[in-house]
Amino acid sequence: MMQRCHQAGVQLYADAVINHMASCRPICDAGQPQFGNRGVGGSTYNLGQYQFDNLFDEEDRNRIPGALNAFHPEHFHRGCNQVSNWNDPWQVQNCELERLADLATEREDVQNTIANYLVTLLALGVDGLRIDAAKHFPPADLHAILTKAAIAANVHIEGTDINPNGARTVLVFQEIIGSPPDPNAAYANGKVLEFEYGRKLAEKFLDGPLSPLNGPVPFGEGWQLQSSLVSIAFIDNHDNQRGHGGGGQTIKDMRNNLSAYTLANIFMLAWPYGYPNVMSSYRFGNGERWLHDQHAEQDITSIANMPVQDDFLGPPHNGAHKSVLKEEDYATAGTWTTRRIWSNEGGTLRNTCFDDGSKWMCEHRWRPIANMVGFRNAVNTNWDAVAHWWTNNSRQIAFGRGALGFVLINAELGTNSGSFGPEGNGWIQTGLPAGRYCDVIHSNLATDKTRCLTEGGQDVASVTVFPDGKAHIPVHPMDAVALHVGARLLGGAGN
Repeated sequence: MMQRCHQAGVQLYADAVINHMASCRPICDAGQPQFGNRGVGGSTYNLGQYQFDNLFDEEDRNRIPGALNAFHPEHFHRGCNQVSNWNDPWQVQNCELERLADLATEREDVQNTIANYLVTLLALGVDGLRIDAAKHFPPADLHAILTKAAIAANVHIEGTDINPNGARTVLVFQEIIGSPPDPNAAYANGKVLEFEYGRKLAEKFLDGPLSPLNGPVPFGEGWQLQSSLVSIAFIDNHDNQRGHGGGGQTIKDMRNNLSAYTLANIFMLAWPYGYPNVMSSYRFGNGERWLHDQHAEQDITSIANMPVQDDFLGPPHNGAHKSVLKEEDYATAGTWTTRRIWSNEGGTLRNTCFDDGSKWMCEHRWRPIANMVGFRNAVNTNWDAVAHWWTNNSRQIAFGRGALGFVLINAELGTNSGSFGPEGNGWIQTGLPAGRYCDVIHSNLATDKTRCLTEGGQDVASVTVFPDGKAHIPVHPMDAVALHVGARLLGGAGN
């Protein structure tokens, strides 16, 4: 898989869950029952015994001297099974999170063992690591673990002083909800997920004015977000789209208004802040109430403050696909397999994301989001500042990134598409070089760069930018238009 992805230019990041091991439930908490003691790799453990054997395959043992092959009760924090004061760093870092067995990461043998696991991942060729629950163990412990792993794997961690002479650079980002208690110590370990980014942006795109996004204090650090240099910007993740974690209620409502959700992603990928992270997920139950069974845009109804149900439902798979599993459901768990997204039809692979009845969301394949990744790559050559900003002082905005790209967003319902822009007639200054451009929200640049096409091969009209930088660009309600120099047609002015 690693080789295949790298050949296609896709990098892989492993989600490293290293703060804790599996829960002691239901032995320690009958009110939260769970069943089964088998990991996805086939390993087993004894519920509630704080003992996990056979941590590594033979070839992966002892990549780090002193690494253990089993965790026993002495390798865990046993004195506090619940955080009662979230403002107390000691509790946050030493108490059990949801009764998950909390590893004593201050112990060198535990550090060596975790580092051994990370080296194993890096040896496979992963391009980076997401550190789960990084808020729940001291940053000094994580720094020691990452340093051991980076030296053994001969990698440098981007943006840090960890093994600066490593043969290759990998990206590490940490799950920390809220500002880190010791920001500099956290940033010394890599980037951080900025949960407030998605919440604040969702509030605007759900029903707030968009004009303040480039007001006297532009959207970014001045909105009490962490530094752009250390932040992973994202709209939603697997937790908050279910109403959990930082900004969960707001993000859940955003997930039930996918037009607004798409516009927020377009803005994120166009705006100069952070390292953007696009979500790709699946339907998880009747917490998402669908207006249509399935179609290309996957619209659902907008239901504010709607409760989430089935929020612990796993990905589509062949087995007991339900949120509350009973003990008998696990009888065949060893044979469960995740449903394939790609279907092999007579030797030809076909993506099933948008088939009728598909439960895969595949947001990363939605044209507006996928093509805005290309937009960001095109405009970030010099990290050009925002230029040619325009707003109607409500929910219509437009802006450029130097002379490399221009995006227009209309988040107002019931507006006349032809009246968009400062002149009220669709004409607007883009700052782009003269030429004909594909609107990447609604089309793709053909391989020969002479046409703008849909996925089905139908022609889509291009947008002409005149020598003075102006263009006539109508923008429909709850829609957007985006142009960039990487999607300019050959044969036009300036080419």
